Amino acid sequence: MTYRRAAVPALAGGLLLTALLWWAGASAQALHLRGSTGVFGGQATAEIERWLAR
Repeated sequence: MTYRRAAVPALAGGLLLTALLWWAGASAQALHLRGSTGVFGGQATAEIERWLAR
């Protein structure tokens, strides 16, 4: 029961983050904005950029 309480907001947040990144440019250009590397980290930014480039 407690896992469900934690999993639902985490899943919703992940989907929202994915949708916002997609909307923010639907490309890797949004990841080149100042501060994106600081928020996500270098490796995560590269992974997201590669994922969006597909």
